[in-house]
Amino acid sequence: MRRFSMACVALLLAVVLVGCGQTTADTPQPTATNIPQPTATVQPTPNETPGVVDSGHPCTFDTSGQTRYIQLGDLKVSTVTFSSAYPANELASSLDATKPAVLPSNLSNPPNPPVNPATSNGFGYGFTICNTSRSNSHVLRAITERIAAFSAYHGTLNTFMFCDGYYQRPYGVGGGGCGGGITLDESLQGVFAADATTGAQVNATQVTASNAPPLPVILGPGQMLIFSVGITPPTAPGLYTITFGVRYDSTTAVGISTVQPTLFDSAAIKWTGGNCNIPAMLSQIPASSTDKYVCAPHS
Repeated sequence: MRRFSMACVALLLAVVLVGCGQTTADTPQPTATNIPQPTATVQPTPNETPGVVDSGHPCTFDTSGQTRYIQLGDLKVSTVTFSSAYPANELASSLDATKPAVLPSNLSNPPNPPVNPATSNGFGYGFTICNTSRSNSHVLRAITERIAAFSAYHGTLNTFMFCDGYYQRPYGVGGGGCGGGITLDESLQGVFAADATTGAQVNATQVTASNAPPLPVILGPGQMLIFSVGITPPTAPGLYTITFGVRYDSTTAVGISTVQPTLFDSAAIKWTGGNCNIPAMLSQIPASSTDKYVCAPHS
């Protein structure tokens, strides 16, 4: 009996040691599926609840014939034009930056092509959207910008912007001067990728909503919104043709208008009348001359 009892004790001890000792091949090992995973943070749903415009600007239209409109169902949209962009003129690329240049008398106004317009911070281009319906509201969801065409520019780009004025004897620096303000309800900025080219399209993002809720907006019957839109162009110098569009109700972007091909080049040399007002330049302007001069920047 004692021998049988000792055997039982030995067997029981072996079972306990296996159950309480190190893990064995039969013990489940941690895997990627049974390790507790952190709970993913739920991202907030973007707010797509439109604001409402039903007591803002009543629809008004230019009856002089200078503004063109397109009709998109109930929506009457003015074609996109420069508002506060003040584009520059292109000057001859052969100008000598060490000498004053006589300002050409035949510079086009507005410039053709427009060069480096100020189109940042939601300013540059302007248009209106009017809901002509007497009973139906429409949701304006987004304003789009698309590069309809691109042509690369090579060489030195010299420019003159009329706001900067010119130098003329005996008066000195004169002319130019720009100012004033614009009325707007929504200002937006379209930002293209640095390497974007023909076919690229972006939604213009909100900069400010001055007199109306940010997009999307429910535009009530007989109501109008005034838009100001800027462009951040790609970095490649060249002529960019931009098409503006509007996405409304359940539509995809519908083209509003295509603006005049515009030359963008961040390396352009800006010639002004003020740059002539130093001895090195003044000494080269004849005392009897009544021409208007501009000069390149000096170091």
